[in-house]
Amino acid sequence: MGKLNIEFFKKADYVLVFFCAVLGVMVLSVLLLFLLKEVFVSNLSAPDKVVLENDEEKADEEESTEDKDEKGSSIHYNCKLEDVYIFNVFSYKLQVNSVSYRSSSKLGYDREKHRRGGLANLIFVKGLKEEHKLFPSDSQYIFKYDYADKDARKGCSCNVYAVLKSDTNGDKILDEEDDISIYVSDYDGKNLMEVSSSVSYFDHIDKEQFLFSEFHDGVVKFFVFDCVKREKSLIKSVKQKATVKRIDMSWHEHVSPQGFLD
Repeated sequence: MGKLNIEFFKKADYVLVFFCAVLGVMVLSVLLLFLLKEVFVSNLSAPDKVVLENDEEKADEEESTEDKDEKGSSIHYNCKLEDVYIFNVFSYKLQVNSVSYRSSSKLGYDREKHRRGGLANLIFVKGLKEEHKLFPSDSQYIFKYDYADKDARKGCSCNVYAVLKSDTNGDKILDEEDDISIYVSDYDGKNLMEVSSSVSYFDHIDKEQFLFSEFHDGVVKFFVFDCVKREKSLIKSVKQKATVKRIDMSWHEHVSPQGFLD
């Protein structure tokens, strides 16, 4: 009887060790999948960055010289918005050094933007003769934007742009670590207005309205902007530390006919 009990416990030990090993493998697999997911999501949401070039530095040699103008930029068709044709102006002084990958198969990633440099301006063409640029020069970086769409659930009657005007932290890179300005304009690019010069949060919240926040001297201020009235209203002020910037225009990201996300 004693020998039987010893054999029984030996077998029980073997079974216990086997199950512990299986459990350990499962736990390690779950942890590995979690880490891979974090890395993948991080790559998806990583914002584009542009490196500032000196005037004497040459643009990408692979780009055809026929697409460049004398000022070191190239112009490419974006889309048609109502009766206006919109063209992107890419500046070679704003060299993209990272590419934002998107999970949606409809969006893909902008291979052309990686070659052309950063999006520095937009040209609006209406009719045969009427044409103008959104900004007077091509010195800023438009890293996010959303066009007017009154029919959308949270649509606005104005275009909205998130713009990096300068390297405010002095690291030679234009990214979300620098001051982010929010601009609005009419659907055809006219009546451009700077809503804020230093935004830390942005989100569409309702028809014709978006919410944004500013951080100054330890105080976060939340505002709501009305696209119809072209007015901003202070909603709340909070004393707290600065948080990670989040500029979310993803609910209605614009996809150009070529399939590139700008």
